[in-house]
Amino acid sequence: MKKFIKKFLTAMCALVLCVLCFTGCSWLKIDNSKYYNEVVVTVGDKEFTKKDLVEAFSNYGYQYYQSYGYSLEKSVNQTIESMIDRQLLMDVVKEEITINDTEKRELKKQVFDYMQDSINTFETKVRKEWDMEVETKEETKAESLRTSEEAYTPKTKYDVETKQVTRIEDKEDKVIVPDDMPEHFSKSYRTITDKKVSDEAWTRYIKSLQDLAKSEGRDTSEDKVLRFEEDRLYSLMLNNLYLEKYEKAFFERTPVDVESVLTYFKEQYKSQLETYKASESLYHKAMEEASKNYIYYHANSGNEYVNVKHILINFSDEQKAQIKTLDSLYGITSDNSEEDEQRKQNKDYQTQLKRIINSTTSTFEMSEDMYKTYGARFNFQKVAGKDNTYTAYAQDIYNFVKYYADGVNLRQKSSKFNELVYIFNDDSGFMNSEFDYVVNLDTDITDKMVKPFADGVRALDKSNGGEGAGSMDMIVSTYGYHIIFHDGNAENLVDENNIDSITDENLLYILSTTYTTPDSNKTIFNYIYDKLNLDNNLYNNMTTEVVKNERTKLKENNIVITYYEKRYEDLWK
Repeated sequence: MKKFIKKFLTAMCALVLCVLCFTGCSWLKIDNSKYYNEVVVTVGDKEFTKKDLVEAFSNYGYQYYQSYGYSLEKSVNQTIESMIDRQLLMDVVKEEITINDTEKRELKKQVFDYMQDSINTFETKVRKEWDMEVETKEETKAESLRTSEEAYTPKTKYDVETKQVTRIEDKEDKVIVPDDMPEHFSKSYRTITDKKVSDEAWTRYIKSLQDLAKSEGRDTSEDKVLRFEEDRLYSLMLNNLYLEKYEKAFFERTPVDVESVLTYFKEQYKSQLETYKASESLYHKAMEEASKNYIYYHANSGNEYVNVKHILINFSDEQKAQIKTLDSLYGITSDNSEEDEQRKQNKDYQTQLKRIINSTTSTFEMSEDMYKTYGARFNFQKVAGKDNTYTAYAQDIYNFVKYYADGVNLRQKSSKFNELVYIFNDDSGFMNSEFDYVVNLDTDITDKMVKPFADGVRALDKSNGGEGAGSMDMIVSTYGYHIIFHDGNAENLVDENNIDSITDENLLYILSTTYTTPDSNKTIFNYIYDKLNLDNNLYNNMTTEVVKNERTKLKENNIVITYYEKRYEDLWK
């Protein structure tokens, strides 16, 4: 239900875009029923009116003009073809799919809710005009201090026992239908807040429906316009439900396209193997974007790069200015120069730097339960006048992160660290990145990160005597304090000598049990599956074939499509 209601509301909003595209167009100036009821195309006995065409354009046809750069004439003609194709598909769908009485009742409730929302829009306008407080169903949520984590919903799941990949069905919102819901929407069913306001909103809502009815030459009585609007919305929602169930039935009988994912992985692996073996510089160039793009092949697997998460606690503007002044006194010009790094080791410099940065604090939001559990122990202080908002020194935050981000394996530690990224981190570029940042272990390679950050990460790696994956440290750069977390080394999932011989079963297991980052719930299989847009392609190919077959049947049965261009050419002239 959730998916098709979203589609429906998107379609309803499209009319606004249509109006923006065609301000001044003749179809917005004509307001008589004869104009709208003219037949513009017939498919055998089936007729499509100009009103059908205008609605089709407002729902989806405008995209040909706005997004694809078609001329207005081509956009209208393409809309007609799409309108015919959609009807042909709909005829097939209704032969195969049934809608039960419970679903019809739920649809009716959705229609009533939509009509009530329309009335609520008028009610908001009335309250503003009458200088009354605008009532809201929910309190406006205060803007968060940091970016929220975007949840990922996998489309497929892998069963280790059966070694099969299946789709995960969307969870449907439960529609509660009251026992006393009437057969049709009426004034007595509406929600009343303030009677005078609600009555005025009702009057304006009915008038808007009556104005439309008048322009189309329909009966303008209150009960007739209400029933027409209800039936119109119900028809739209019903067709969407038919299509949703048709799509669901298709995927229930269609296996996940595992072969395309495995083939794509092998192709990318082999292509990168050939490219990066021939040019090491191209490999390092690609690794500069490794937080955005998956790298399938590493020439020196496990020994070239470290995956890293981090939490940046920014210095204040005042601190940055003081550090800049201090650096200039000691001839320090950057974070990336070896000479400058040596100058920073000066004892007096370090003393003055610590005096500046030891006062670094961060203000952050945290759940009340987390604060009650850890706040006192790690010296978190409440910010007056702000709910669930606290402040703490950088060192106390680091102590908390070390304590909290613990676990029996890398996945547990990484998940807990990642949770804290969205509480403390000031580096907006890292939030919701597809993959971790990476740091090169070879110091002959130019660091993409500032030198203190890169050196700190390298020191965590086992190749340099560190503890390796799951370890962390806090370092200082000109930006602030970085709490860095070693999230494992960048490694090949398959040995290059086995890429041609590995079985599909083994490769599927690897891709389905390896994640984009240790804390993520997105597997490499799902990463590729989403990238290839396989489900949409499967469904679109199927429906295209269905429509193609239906058009063939029209020809075989001598059913003619007749276009009355003279009746709609004014839409672009």
